[in-house]
Amino acid sequence: MGTVGEPPAGLPARFALPEHAQQLYLRIVDQGGALSAELVGPQDEESLRRLADLKLVVHEPIDSQWVATNPRELQSLWAMELHAQAVGALALASVVPAQVEELSALYARHGRVAPRREPVQYVHGVGAIRSRIAALTETVKEEFLTVQPGKRPPRFLAPELTRREFDLAREGVQRRTIYESHVRREPAVRAYARAVSDLGIQLRTLDEPVGRMFILDRRTAVIPLHGNDPESAAFITEPTAVAFLVSCFERDWARADPFDDFDSRKADQLSEAQHAVVRLLSEGLSQPSMARRLSLSERTVANHVAGIRTHYGATTLFQLGLAIGREQSRQDEGAREDPAG
Repeated sequence: MGTVGEPPAGLPARFALPEHAQQLYLRIVDQGGALSAELVGPQDEESLRRLADLKLVVHEPIDSQWVATNPRELQSLWAMELHAQAVGALALASVVPAQVEELSALYARHGRVAPRREPVQYVHGVGAIRSRIAALTETVKEEFLTVQPGKRPPRFLAPELTRREFDLAREGVQRRTIYESHVRREPAVRAYARAVSDLGIQLRTLDEPVGRMFILDRRTAVIPLHGNDPESAAFITEPTAVAFLVSCFERDWARADPFDDFDSRKADQLSEAQHAVVRLLSEGLSQPSMARRLSLSERTVANHVAGIRTHYGATTLFQLGLAIGREQSRQDEGAREDPAG
């Protein structure tokens, strides 16, 4: 591997590239033009800073790697910086291209273009997935959409873990999240919803199972590979696929209920869809019949029935029928005793 000679005499410190920084640059070039951030040791930090200052390397947060740039492409940028200085320093503009030529020769000999990112990348391991998502959230500028299934453990709603979401809201990023309806009964979720509502973060709940999904600026989508398995995920940047997932989110968002009620007593009440299922249960309809009547899938109806059983504390459909019957009897008796009724 070749080495770059000593910096030309009179080269400003701004553009001087020490030997250790040159060697790091060549190391990155020899490794295909990209070096994982995990392989950068403490001894490389100063060299990396010098290379980054000169834009000879750029950090790619999604892949967490440093990518070498072609020095020839930077020649005009460096020259413009020099020409912007005092007229007496114009002669120095000829010094920088000399170094660029040497670097360019090495890039041509050893450089290889880093592989183009695939439209779908597969990441395995909870830690790796969370790190990639965290890096992506640092780049969000306009909109962050999420769908979160299942229960929300309080540790995931702690202030130190949601601070970035608060920062995004303050920066004007539109934040919308869909949960499953049963989370309305979780104190941690209600407290979180109350805290973020003042920042303009919008939460809604859907009375059916949902699949985990993240969509960032409508350019990148993250979905699990197998159901809601957190151990593997696909990071999608293909525009058509991302647009389709955005349309799925918007469809569910339109059908979801706004989470603007933080009262735990009201949170335990049945939703309108569940009330409709209760009425049909009292009529003796089967789940397939209810699905056809309500234009819902049988899976969605089954999920409603499960939520209704939890609400009434019934372990069987027979117990549920008795509970619904007793409640309707009380309501009918109250209506007869109420003169205004």
